Amino acid sequence: DKADFARALHSKGLDAVAPPTVVIDGTTCAVVVGSAAVVDDASPPEPELLLKPGAGYGGEGIEACSSLSEAVHKVRAARDLAAELPFHAERHLPDWVVQRRVRSRRFARFLPGGRPFTVRAYVVCVGGELFSYSGGHEVRVARDDATFLTNGHAGGERHLLADLAAAASDDDDDSEAWRRLGPRVDAFVADLCRRLFVVDATAATGEKTSGPPGEDAAAPDTTMDESSSRAAQLFAVAGVDLMLDAGDALRLLEFNVNPSAPPRADATPAFWSHLCRFATRLLDLLLVHREERRGSSSSPEWFRPLGLLLDEGRTPR
Repeated sequence: DKADFARALHSKGLDAVAPPTVVIDGTTCAVVVGSAAVVDDASPPEPELLLKPGAGYGGEGIEACSSLSEAVHKVRAARDLAAELPFHAERHLPDWVVQRRVRSRRFARFLPGGRPFTVRAYVVCVGGELFSYSGGHEVRVARDDATFLTNGHAGGERHLLADLAAAASDDDDDSEAWRRLGPRVDAFVADLCRRLFVVDATAATGEKTSGPPGEDAAAPDTTMDESSSRAAQLFAVAGVDLMLDAGDALRLLEFNVNPSAPPRADATPAFWSHLCRFATRLLDLLLVHREERRGSSSSPEWFRPLGLLLDEGRTPR
């Protein structure tokens, strides 16, 4: 849920990794996360705010707004419409997210039609340990310049970043920056996950941290039986969706905890092969993790360990 994720980022003090964002309560229509000033500064000549349903998917349901007040007006209209539907009292009105639109036009020539795009990286949790997948980042291109639909059913296109980067044969600065985008995505996702989800590295290894001079550092808390913790039993795959802003800085859109694959008929042969490789490598990772102890160096090379998932009672970085 986009609204829940915005709350999580706000609670961790990580608002800056995403586009400027506020959350609007679907019932009261009040801003409950973030500040109106964050998104509603001087209005440009064209709409620059995006109103997103908290549970939206693939760009569906997104509307452009010229101001936060316009976004709130649309949320009120949705609430009033819901009140007229049968069993409205039993329905939970979802929250809404308002974000300032970000877009980089620097790399337009490397994208089909120069259309808006997102980059998807994958993060995998196996037995309470996080891994980032470095075997292939996806580029999702919107159906057209005026909409935000990136899923295949709505006419969006999916490509591999490595293929698009290889096609950038020019030797200018833009081409070189485009070819470096993959490693930048890896570093961004790794840093984000460690700040959001991962326990301190010293707690994971059992090493002592350096304390004030003359004092022994506190030993890590080992009272929790990790083998019985919920995190130790967890398997999950998340799609991390990113965009570039006008200054070419990476911005986080969402963690998609239920990523889906397009029907084979809607995927290019290269993209379908990428999905098959990803599924096979996930199985390899599961088998290796089952046989080897946590943190083993024998993890498949295309999965980069990020650390142990944050368990209840432990201190995040």
